[in-house]
Formats: sequence, C-alpha cells, structure tokens
Amino acid sequence: MRQFARFASHGAVLLLVGLATLGRAADTPDSPAPEGVSPPGSGVGEASSPREFKGVWYRTPEKRGAIAVFLASGDLTVGADTVSFESKKIRLTIAMASVKRVVSARLPNDPVNVWIVVEYDEGGSSKAAAFKDAGFGRDTQAIHTALLSLSRAAAFARGESPAPREKATIAFDGRSWKQGFQKDAGTQTITEYVLPGETVNGWTELVSVQTFPGAQETKTLAAIAGDFKDKLLKECPDALWRVHKESPDEVMHEFRTTGCRGWEDQHEIAKLMMGRSGIFRVSYTNHKRPLDDERRAQWVALVGAARVEAEVERAVPKAIAGGAPPDADVGERGERAEFEPYEGLKEQFTIALPVGWQAHDQSADLGHPGPYGVVIFSPVNLGRTEVTDVQKQLEESLRALEGVDSGKTPSLMVDRHKALRGMSCDGIDDKARKRVLDIYESSSIGKSSHLVGTPEVEAVSVGGCQGLRVRLRARDPEGNEELTLVYAVSDGKVAYDFFLRNQKEFFEKNLPTFEKAITTLKISAGH
Repeated sequence: MRQFARFASHGAVLLLVGLATLGRAADTPDSPAPEGVSPPGSGVGEASSPREFKGVWYRTPEKRGAIAVFLASGDLTVGADTVSFESKKIRLTIAMASVKRVVSARLPNDPVNVWIVVEYDEGGSSKAAAFKDAGFGRDTQAIHTALLSLSRAAAFARGESPAPREKATIAFDGRSWKQGFQKDAGTQTITEYVLPGETVNGWTELVSVQTFPGAQETKTLAAIAGDFKDKLLKECPDALWRVHKESPDEVMHEFRTTGCRGWEDQHEIAKLMMGRSGIFRVSYTNHKRPLDDERRAQWVALVGAARVEAEVERAVPKAIAGGAPPDADVGERGERAEFEPYEGLKEQFTIALPVGWQAHDQSADLGHPGPYGVVIFSPVNLGRTEVTDVQKQLEESLRALEGVDSGKTPSLMVDRHKALRGMSCDGIDDKARKRVLDIYESSSIGKSSHLVGTPEVEAVSVGGCQGLRVRLRARDPEGNEELTLVYAVSDGKVAYDFFLRNQKEFFEKNLPTFEKAITTLKISAGH
C-alpha cells in the first residue's frame, strides 16, 4: 500500500490505507433490460455455442510446474454453463454462474507468458485458474474473448448488466499542470498532477484524483472522513480541521498541519464523492505554507466544483475542463527520447523510463500486492477488464495487451520472485544459473516451437550487482521468431528478471529503449 500511495499527500495516504481494507466489492447492477432484449455489448448473441481449445496450458496464479511453467496441458471447453479443463492428470469444472472476474496477467515465476485468469467462487471460497494457449499462445486472445463473452452472458441471464464506468473531474487554475504519476492497482487508482519544473518526488503544489471501485458498497463518506479526522487530531492536536460540506453524496473538508511529528507541513483541500461504481476523491495540497487567502479561496471553489461523471470511453483517469493538462493522456504511443526516474518501487529498485510510461503491477491487480510478481512498464493503460465490460472496452483492452505482448507497443517488464540459494548481489552461482536458464528456456518454447541455437549467457553488472545477461531465440513451425533478452539480478532475498520479449520485427526497434533503461537501474539492497 505504501508503494501505491508513495507520492500522495499525507491525507491521501491515510485514506488510501483505510479504503484498501475494504476489498473488492461487487459492482452495483443496473436495472435489467426488458425481457428478450440484450443490452449493447452483453455478449448474449455471441455466446450461444461452446468453444473448444486444444493444447491449453493450466496453472494457478500461485503455483506453476516444477520445471515447466504450467501444471498440466490439455483441452479447454468454454460453454454457456461451465468452463471445463481436462488433461491426463487434472479435471476441472467451473460453473459459469460462479465466475466473478476474468483478467489477463503475467504470473509469478513466468515473466514471458500472458495468462487468462478466471476468478470464481466455490463453496464460499474464492479460487482462481489460469489458462493460455501452449507455446507462442496464438489462441490465448480467443480464449480470453470466449471467457469474457460467455461470463457476460451468464451475468446478463442473472439480471445483471454493466455497472456504469465513472470518473472524477476537476478544473485547473489555468497554469500548465502536467500529469506526474498514474497507477491502477485494480481496487484503487490514483493520478497526480504537478507544476512545470516539479515532479512527484519534489513538489510544492499537487492535485490528486483517486478512485476506489466498489467502496460505495461498504463505506459511507461520513465514516471515511470521520476516521481521518480522528487520526489527524489524535496525532496532531493543534491541526486545523474544517468541514465545508457534508451530505451522503459529498463531503468536502480542509486541514492544515504544522510542526507535527510524522506529518508534513501542508495545507490540503479535499472532496469525497459517492458514485454508483465507487468512491472518488479529489484534492489540492500545498507545501508552500502559509497558503495565501486568494489561492485558498480559488482552490476551495475548484475542489468544491469537482464532480463524478459517466465515462463513455475507456480511458486513463484524468482531470478535465478549465485548463486540463495537454499531456495528461498517456495512452497514446509516441516516440519520446526523454527519460525520467521511476521510484514507485524504490525499496527494491529505481530505474529511469521514457516520459509518460505507466507501471502496472499484475499481482496487485489480482489482489495480492507485495514484493513478488510481474510489473509491466509501458506507455499504455493496462488496467483490469471486468466480466461485465461492454464489447468495445474488451476489444481495447485486448488490443493494448496484444500490442505489448508482441512488441508493437514498447515495454519493459520485471518478474520479482524469491531468490534461489546461490543468488545474491555478489553474483549467481552455477547451480542457480542452471535453474534460471531452465525456467527461461521452458517459458520461451511450447508445443511445436523450439529454441534456435544456444542461449547466449554473459556475466555482467546489473543495477550495481553482479548478474546475468541472457538472450534466447525461439521459432514456431511457420517460421515466426520471438527474441527474449533478460537481465537477471538478485539482492539475496528477491530475484529480479528484467526482460524484453518481442516478435522479431519489433525486437530491434525496442531494444535501444530497453538497454538505455537498464543502464539506469539501481538495486536498492545492493547499495
């Protein structure tokens, strides 16, 4: 949680921590459509017949094979009532009515493959199964589409239709604000804006927009604001606390701290808003104390005018109206030479990335934030897709993921996993080296595909520690090649695999950006 809220103001951090304990609540269903009428994008018409897929890999998010990246390989059938997988060793049946969510993700200890994760309920317990087409995964997108379409159809049959997509909007004050940070962890999102010449690592004024999907089911705005007020005044008895407005749908408050241990000297104006799909928070924070009366009055008005709007298009959350930052959207791919430091995981490492790139933590998106798992850095938003999303949102999500997976969209990924014996900042010994090479090779090949030549392995300095540089080539029967470059390093507790895996046509184009980023890498525990 501290990693996610790293750059937020103190007030925002506390609210993030409080709301993060709510879990992922169910979406609020709209009224069902008239009998016999399918809502747009419900998937009913396209989900009338089962889909069968041969040669599908299976694993769970937590467990892979001892050597192979999968637990079993078999046949997957996606039907209107059930999802069934059958192999020589495993037989699994999931009731479609029990499916809660379908997401695409990279899983721990498998840095190169994209899996389709089905989260479902069984006897009151939450479980998950992951599937992908074997080898290069040509049918993985089709598996994703089938699971989403039929699970949407099942939801519609139960009288559910998509919860509205909403966003919080705020007008700016006419100065040239720019987006400095954005993160979507599934259960919450945050977007932060700073002034020219400032960053989220060093700012005097900050505007934050936060979203907590599903939180409206379990919390009231009065309870959230009340909990924050109690903590503030307990730790800072002399702090200013003022409520501007309080209703079931909106709570606007203001606080100021000075010389209080554990709290920065700051003046913050914030507004909590209740939406149909979640709870939203916008805030303006000023470190240039004291805040003059004119600027304070201006931001009281701007924050007070913030609102929740229906979001028609799937987009990166952004502030709008009255001076929206011109570079707020980071979903567009652009060739940018500028790099900027990323310190969102600075307890583990720091790295410089192209301006506008976002971090997407796959483990956090699956509800398991922590020191392990895959993080994808790219210029596009890879937020989760709910099973009730409309077809256009599904297609956009699949296109974004497919672009990153192929290399059409540049990216850098890191798989963080528990270090093996023989791995430390001083180097990776022969036994550990053989083990990691086995993992890389098994992740790069599958049915009908094979390695081309011998993997190139070189001992190099990585992030201030001694690590490995590994390059592999794989080819399928049609002659399509995928190239993988891995920089492997460890701090003794966590092993890090920084990798680039692209189709051959995109690999050389993306390689300079990847290599430049790696030269800026610093492993924190190694220094």
